[in-house]
Amino acid sequence: METLTRKAVQRVGADGRTREYQITVPESPRAVVLAFHPYGFDPEAVLDGEMPGLRLERPFPGLATPAARLGFAAVAPRGLGKVEPLAGTLGYPEHIDAAVEAAVATAEDLGGLPIVTLGVSLGGQETLLAAGRHSDAISGVCAVNPIVDLAAWYDDIVNLPISLLADIGVPAQVAEEVGGTPADVPELYLERSAVGYLDELSVVPVQVVWSPIDNLIPNGKTKHAGRLAKLLRERGAPVSERIVTNHPTEGQEPGRYAHESFDVWSSLGFLLDQLER
Repeated sequence: METLTRKAVQRVGADGRTREYQITVPESPRAVVLAFHPYGFDPEAVLDGEMPGLRLERPFPGLATPAARLGFAAVAPRGLGKVEPLAGTLGYPEHIDAAVEAAVATAEDLGGLPIVTLGVSLGGQETLLAAGRHSDAISGVCAVNPIVDLAAWYDDIVNLPISLLADIGVPAQVAEEVGGTPADVPELYLERSAVGYLDELSVVPVQVVWSPIDNLIPNGKTKHAGRLAKLLRERGAPVSERIVTNHPTEGQEPGRYAHESFDVWSSLGFLLDQLER
């Protein structure tokens, strides 16, 4: 059994705000994985997993044990966006920068280990932004069903009749967090979008995993993960693309099921492979 230590750490970011990180460390770590929650805020669910309920329709596997068995220390930030309270930071730059600083500090404390990053959904958005904003510090990225273009995602929520998010007021929450609609502040949406960091992401090994039947991040091929993979390939970048179609069990909605499908072992395996090359 892998010996695993765990601690909660508070750090003051460059913006002067105090943020919390849950950190797990195996007995002999070889790297640090910075892991973002699907809804952008809950480090306990990242490390321990989460059963279906208020937020999820299917189980979300915990990262701590698989990461430890593969030799990863894990850093999971508690989300802190520009506006509070909000379920998700939506790639708030100060939050992303502070999370990378926490991962770098952890890596240095453990002897100067390499850092990789992993996330799903909103967490996938933040994973890509962490690498885009700090490509010199990140050695590999795995983003599962990520938001790649925040403005495009906002427009789809507002305009697509299949959207489950407009009914619960997500467009208003997004506009409040970012500081306006995409028409009002396009530059702030680009700042929170991986498509704004293509040159930086081109020098980092990136894997995107996405599903064509995902209905929470629709148009994955043309606006999000598929588009990002295409743009990175055009730059000759080391990008890996996995397209997954998951069939729901009886009674589960296909699009939501596909969005929440996440194979923690294969994602960590990709990251481990990048470190061993």
